[in-house]
Amino acid sequence: MMIRSARAVWLPIVLAVPLTTCSDASAPEGAPEPAAIAVNSSALRSTVAALADDSMCGRLAGTPYERQAADYVASRFADAGLEAGGVGGWFQMVLGPLAQGSAPPTDRCPAEERSTSQNVIGMLRGNGALAGRWVMVGAHYDHLGWLARGTQTEVFNGADDNASGTAVVVEVARLLQRWVVAHPDAAPRRSILFLTFGAEEEGLIGSQAFAFMPTVPGDSLYAMVNLDMVGRLRDNQLTVAGLETWPAWGALLESARPAGLSFVFDDASLTRSDQFSFISSLELPAIHLFTGLHREYHTPADDPPTLNYDGMQQVAQMVLALVWELATRADSP
Repeated sequence: MMIRSARAVWLPIVLAVPLTTCSDASAPEGAPEPAAIAVNSSALRSTVAALADDSMCGRLAGTPYERQAADYVASRFADAGLEAGGVGGWFQMVLGPLAQGSAPPTDRCPAEERSTSQNVIGMLRGNGALAGRWVMVGAHYDHLGWLARGTQTEVFNGADDNASGTAVVVEVARLLQRWVVAHPDAAPRRSILFLTFGAEEEGLIGSQAFAFMPTVPGDSLYAMVNLDMVGRLRDNQLTVAGLETWPAWGALLESARPAGLSFVFDDASLTRSDQFSFISSLELPAIHLFTGLHREYHTPADDPPTLNYDGMQQVAQMVLALVWELATRADSP
């Protein structure tokens, strides 16, 4: 989630570190409908571990390490069988403005000037009369980078902020794509854009770039679901911001809600993450799903072991059902 006050954090050159993709025994093909697909928390854990690894040096916007994270997400979309939704490929370049500068290099994270960021976009095309409209599910994948303190390097791994949301987007995309391939005669549905944004921490720059110049016709966009910090579910309460952007949200959320999960409706985060780009620039219905702030927020302690992966599984289960309902419901905003 975007920080309100700027803070200089720097990042460096890319290292060729192989990242394994997750594999699990989940078989969405056999589910009678997408809402019945069982999300596997181990798949979410694997994606978080890859994006929030020290080798990513904090995924600072405009650095080679952010591009390494973008390449990882693109490879996951490609493995899932999605269609590339960027400009001539998986990426939509984002020009900034990004803070410039350098910091004393360390062995772990050599220093490097920053350049452009990028959004990573995958598509699942719909069918029938609804296919010309687009449902969007998104999350930012960048974070704050690293700091050199003497001879030590402190990496801001951003496991919750926002490897968690990115992991849910990647897994929902994979499961829906597999189900659709196995059920080609399913009901007419809208197309789905899976958006992972760069440069959110710089001021929602990636999502603003998409809202200003979408890669599909702007008047075909239907509704947007944003996931930012969904890895720390507590007391089974999921915070939702943006309920008032569309009267249908309440019923849609309740229909998609897994047993045991409850909602807290609070707009305190409404302007602080990527949903706001779609609300303010395109006047689209958009919501933010959020499991709340914590003491590790924007610190080097936001690491993969601190996340609640069973809670993430509940959130992913709900998002999968919600996105499918948005894709197949009969009426329009």
